[in-house]
Amino acid sequence: MLTNKIIHQTWKTNNIPKEYADFAKSVKSHNPEYEYRLWTDEDNRNLIKNTYPWFLNTYDSYKHGIERADAIRYFILYTYGGVYIDLDMECLKPIDSLLVGGEIFLSLEAGPSIKNQVVSNAFMAANQGNLFFYHIISNLESFKEEDITFSDVFQNTGPDMVTEQYLQQRAKFKFRIIRLNEICPKKMINQHPKLKEFTLAEIRQQQRLYLIHHNTESWNIQVKCPETEIEGYQLYKLHDINGYDIDYVEYTDDTYDKIIAKCNQNPQAIGFNYNGYIKGIGGKLEKVASENFWLKEGIEPWICMKIKN
Repeated sequence: MLTNKIIHQTWKTNNIPKEYADFAKSVKSHNPEYEYRLWTDEDNRNLIKNTYPWFLNTYDSYKHGIERADAIRYFILYTYGGVYIDLDMECLKPIDSLLVGGEIFLSLEAGPSIKNQVVSNAFMAANQGNLFFYHIISNLESFKEEDITFSDVFQNTGPDMVTEQYLQQRAKFKFRIIRLNEICPKKMINQHPKLKEFTLAEIRQQQRLYLIHHNTESWNIQVKCPETEIEGYQLYKLHDINGYDIDYVEYTDDTYDKIIAKCNQNPQAIGFNYNGYIKGIGGKLEKVASENFWLKEGIEPWICMKIKN
């Protein structure tokens, strides 16, 4: 049972864009008995600096802002208890009845198929001083490895890390895993057997979910590609080649290997994904095609090159 009735959300400053402000308003209006706290980047760093100074160097060293945004939510929940809710979640009804039957509450995410579910850090709740979150904050420094790809972000501070820690610690604590028929990513609604027959308007009106996760990924911003010319190749900036899109396939059986093989069989296709350049051509081309040249803030390059005819 949750006794610390505080809802925590984070944003860069107190000036929240309208879309997110509307989502935050839905959270507050459906849960008026909860204290509400919006944490800014300045607030977040001050919490680490003043309360957990041993972590400040690691916190400052994260290459991507999303890693700091991930990390701080574990410190907030351990320090104050309550509920952390991503700012791109739209609330449809009070969350109190979600927060029973456990001492730690974690939601699920899925993509691209509803079968590919992982524990999320977008909605989490626990009482102040919870030992699962103490375990996470005490070990975050050791979880940090490479800091380059989308997968690195997920594994250092994000859902992959939380999933791994949940699997390791689930026998020690009483977890309540919140299912996709309770909190669902918007993009998965049309796949869910209990939701797909309803329109989004009907789901809202009938309050068929507690929250809809809009997955706006505001942190995942494409930076401009450098101007690069490679003799014999045409660079297609910010594009896929149809049939070689490998987004999220690392979560699905052997699909990843099949698509890599297909890409490798086509001399015109050079594919990129979270894990970097996937064709072992070598030489100048492979060097120029390194993922380090094609980073988003959130590390999904989605760029291919094609041999000129």
